[in-house]
Amino acid sequence: MAGGEILTMDSIVRIVSIFIIYSFIVVTCFYLFSTPMELVFTGFEDADFGDAEDEKDSLMPTYRATFTLFFALFISLPVTWFVMKIFSREPSFYQVRRY
Repeated sequence: MAGGEILTMDSIVRIVSIFIIYSFIVVTCFYLFSTPMELVFTGFEDADFGDAEDEKDSLMPTYRATFTLFFALFISLPVTWFVMKIFSREPSFYQVRRY
């Protein structure tokens, strides 16, 4: 970085393109992983756990909800970043310390 340049993403086109690409990747991953994970959860629900059947029945809905919330978090992160980046104010001058 010559001359004290600061690397910023000040282009609205770049911000929107990063947001769209990241959102597409996260939604695609959710649809790709949701069916195999649903099969895994169903396999655990159909398994015979013997004496631990009550614990399994109480924990499986939590695991399903956790999986869904995991991807909901990864959708909300770029939305939050996008809103914060669009509405952020960057000063046109930088303060310099003088001694």
